[in-house]
Order: sequence, then C-alpha cells, then structure tokens
Amino acid sequence: MEGSKTFITAQETTAVSGACKSEPCEPEMPLKIIKWPDLCTAQIGEVVTFHLKYINSGGKAINEIVVADSLSPRLEYVPGSAKSDRDTTFTTQPNEAGSVILRWQLNGPLPPRQFGVISFQARVR
Repeated sequence: MEGSKTFITAQETTAVSGACKSEPCEPEMPLKIIKWPDLCTAQIGEVVTFHLKYINSGGKAINEIVVADSLSPRLEYVPGSAKSDRDTTFTTQPNEAGSVILRWQLNGPLPPRQFGVISFQARVR
C-alpha cells in the first residue's frame, strides 16, 4: 500500500541480530571499575580498607590503563598500604582537597574479560 510505513519491533530486531554480516561492536567504554570499603561507617582515627576491581568487559586488550582515586580531605592515605594483584606502578600526588591522588598504572595490557583488584588503606581524619 502506497504511503504505508513498516515498523520493526525490538523483538523482531533481536530475532535477526545474528544475521548481521558486520563485526560486532565493542562497548565504547569497556573498562568498568567497582569500588567498595571494608567498613560502612568509621570514626575519626579508624582505618578503612578500600578495594577497587577493574574489568575489561570488551573484546580487545586495553593498553595504558591508569586507575586513580582522589581522596577526600576526610581521608589520609596510609603509606605502604597500596596493593595490586597485577604488575603496576603506584604513585601519589597532592590533590586540591588537601589529601592525595592515588594512581596505579598497569604495566602491560589488560586482556578481554580479565580483571584486577587493587586496595589501599586510609585513616579517617
């Protein structure tokens, strides 16, 4: 019928997605980072351990990864507490908040579907 329109529903699109001849698209930002503390609440003077898990959810290796965490003025990094389960170069530098930026640079690529975990301790001020 002239002037009629054809609509493709999400269900129809899903059904034919396997027939696509082009390569699948990788996520624009395949690196995901999850951060969590070991304590939900802490008093002044207490030490909190933070964990950061980074995951390559894409299909290609990621090079030159840097994971950085800028601490708030209420937190003071505990020197020597930074750890990583992968080969990294760790550095600190002052931040504008009166604390520090913690920086881990991975020494090598992160393969697809791989992850790493870093941790550090901070004292509550």
